[in-house]
Amino acid sequence: MTSSLRRSARRSPLSRVLSASLGVAASSGVCLAAALLLPALGLTSWTKFDPDGNWNVSFPTATSLRMTETVSSSSVHPGWVVSDFNLAPIVTIEFDLSVSAGTSDNDFIGFGFSYLDGSHSWLLDWKKTAESFDWGQPVAVNDDLAEQGLKIKRINGAYTWDGLWGGQDGLGVSTIAGPTGGGWLAGTVYHFVMHLSPGHICIMRDGVALFDLLDPSYPGGVGAIASYGFSQDNIDLAQVRITPAPWINLGLGKAGSTGVPQLSGSGTLSDNSLNVLSLVNAASSAPATLVFGLSAINAPFKGGTLVPYPLLVFPLGTNALGAASLPFTWPAAVPAGVSIYFQYWIQDAAATFGYSASNGLEGVTSGSIASSQTNLLVNGDAETGDLTGWTDALGHGFTVTSTLPYVNSGTFSFTPGLFGPSGAWNHELFQTVDVSGMSAAIDAGMVTSVFLGAGRSNSIPGAVDAGSVVLEFRSMSGAVLQSYASGTIAPYDTWRPLCDTRLMPVGTRTLRLRLLGTRTVGLSTDCFFDDLILKAY
Repeated sequence: MTSSLRRSARRSPLSRVLSASLGVAASSGVCLAAALLLPALGLTSWTKFDPDGNWNVSFPTATSLRMTETVSSSSVHPGWVVSDFNLAPIVTIEFDLSVSAGTSDNDFIGFGFSYLDGSHSWLLDWKKTAESFDWGQPVAVNDDLAEQGLKIKRINGAYTWDGLWGGQDGLGVSTIAGPTGGGWLAGTVYHFVMHLSPGHICIMRDGVALFDLLDPSYPGGVGAIASYGFSQDNIDLAQVRITPAPWINLGLGKAGSTGVPQLSGSGTLSDNSLNVLSLVNAASSAPATLVFGLSAINAPFKGGTLVPYPLLVFPLGTNALGAASLPFTWPAAVPAGVSIYFQYWIQDAAATFGYSASNGLEGVTSGSIASSQTNLLVNGDAETGDLTGWTDALGHGFTVTSTLPYVNSGTFSFTPGLFGPSGAWNHELFQTVDVSGMSAAIDAGMVTSVFLGAGRSNSIPGAVDAGSVVLEFRSMSGAVLQSYASGTIAPYDTWRPLCDTRLMPVGTRTLRLRLLGTRTVGLSTDCFFDDLILKAY
């Protein structure tokens, strides 16, 4: 490279941290192996969700788990073994799924994804052969036939065994796609690849596409993942690999002796994560310079386009195959939504001006994955025993109660209660959450909000104390950009799940959750709210 490219801007504190993270000295010339395959995940820290106590879990190796039944198969209800981490909205998941050789029966194996809790998740399940069976639980829609093949199912509220068996129950379970793909065979290991993003699910098995589903209600990969079984013994999950997709190919490469060199990235760019920059299709055994910057300049250079504004440059080289691989650990405490830029320039006698160039590559940082597991609401479950964190918008009264059955879980729930004059009266309790610290990632379309909760409207003959919830996505000025509205929580006189997932709209700087109660007669407004959770991924 010429001296003009080697001259970089003054190094910021962030650039010094990144330089140390990349671990490249001026004369290192290391990391020239073929692209590094990210290792399979260890599964031994995954935990059961087994409400009926029908499953044992063992770990034949650190990267595999086995689900075995504890009672007769005809009495084994659904169970999951859930990851101890959550994923980003855009993600690729690979895994091997099988039933141990010699195992009998013909029931469900599967994989849970976008798993928020036992009542809110998505599921890929697989039935060996068709079978009709009534599990005997009350349902709104009866579906006793479990068809052969793979289905995508959604659990959005309390599930029933019958619903997960047939695919729908009119309550919380619905079939989104399938069946397809025939039945599984014991002793055969199947390799699955799932590409997940908001509104899109693509699933392949052994290189063959099974589902390419566009569904605007799908929130993306956000949430945990899980092994799944229902009435089937000896289910094996292994070789799970996760590749979030914070990498963007910007193009603008320059051809050399083998065409345009290709630069790609893998890894999450989250705190302390392993990431890899991989260069292929470059001149063999040639000096190469990796250019790094915190912004794009797209400037004319050596007959091509220099993409990053050169903050740091690293003299490296290609191997005999014209490839270079640079693994690095991303540092902690870099905020989510920071864009970073890379490009290789390679000495190549066949290229104009003696240099070819890779495409520019943009990475967008994910920040701390652990932070996505924090409830953004203060006192969302009312367990302080008061209204800490909340504001009575109208001054019409709101309180907490410990009276059963008006508490969904724990000791307390929120209620408008006994306030105001007899007859018609409205109440509102709200909490505002500042998300301006995520502004760069929000405006890049990378942040998904997840709202969960429980609500209850009570009734008497001829009247309803109507409870409802509104979640508003607000700009810096307070303008409402989008909103979720539950409507009157129904059916009445029972707790009902509340759920909303979506990409936060560009410009969102605060979220406001509003709990609304309305009565038409009497002295008390008997609607209730509990277990309110608001998270950002």
